[in-house]
Amino acid sequence: MEDGDIDRFLHIETTEEAVRQDVERSVDIFSVLQERGVEISIDDFGTGYSSLTFLQRLPLASVKIDRSFAFDAARDDCDEMQGFLHAAPMPATNFTLPMRVPVSG
Repeated sequence: MEDGDIDRFLHIETTEEAVRQDVERSVDIFSVLQERGVEISIDDFGTGYSSLTFLQRLPLASVKIDRSFAFDAARDDCDEMQGFLHAAPMPATNFTLPMRVPVSG
């Protein structure tokens, strides 16, 4: 294995709060790491000032949503939710969307 090959086996997790301390620097660092094949995840998303727009700026492999964020959404009369509360994690190739067929009558 070449020295540069080790990067493709690395996966780094950080928190939303740590990234928010210096978003521009985080974007720069994450971009360099992603170019080298390092995967980056945000953990505890939903514990601070959470924004999906904020996430779009970051080159992330995954986002781990904080449990309290999911439970708060359920308590606030959210009528749709997906995630581990409903099914275990699975590869995208195993995921199918439920079909809604209109009934005519």
